[in-house]
Amino acid sequence: MTVEGAECGLKATFPGLIVIASPGKGISSARGAIEHHWSGGIGNLKYCWIICGGKESLKNAREMVKGLSGKGQWIDNNEMEYILSDHQNSDRQLCLFLRNLEPPNNDDPNETFKLVNSIYEEAESEGIASEEIIADYTGGTKSMTAGMVLACADPDRLLAFMRPEAYTSDGYADLTKPSIATEVKVNFQVKAAKPPR
Repeated sequence: MTVEGAECGLKATFPGLIVIASPGKGISSARGAIEHHWSGGIGNLKYCWIICGGKESLKNAREMVKGLSGKGQWIDNNEMEYILSDHQNSDRQLCLFLRNLEPPNNDDPNETFKLVNSIYEEAESEGIASEEIIADYTGGTKSMTAGMVLACADPDRLLAFMRPEAYTSDGYADLTKPSIATEVKVNFQVKAAKPPR
């Protein structure tokens, strides 16, 4: 496993993004990843799947999406799907899809693994190749991160995390400073010993 662009960050933007929404202040990592790939409408991002881990995470994800409307206009479709239009170019749109794993499923890596795989299948049915999607594992529970990393072990699936620009004296990410999108290269062949339940 190697970390690409650790010094300067990920420059590329992708048409597809999968992020995990944390409850509380941790939502900033998902927002940072979305803003990096959307880049105020000039990035390549067209589709974003936001994996939530329960009611608080889902609530924060909805508030985050509504907060992104400062970057354009948003349309709410049943509070699980949103469309963000670039206010300078109405032809550019970002579709955001919320997917929720209620407890205890948010602490089961198999559930996140299955959900991430289903997102890739959904994307493929819409004509989005796996190489056009990057999955950011920064947010969520440790089990959700494990499930996402395992689902993206295939070399055709790209992984990233939001690397903190600075840390507090006790070693935590300094949330008052921005984070930097950083690609992580993983090249494993993972085969389940038995199908997940």
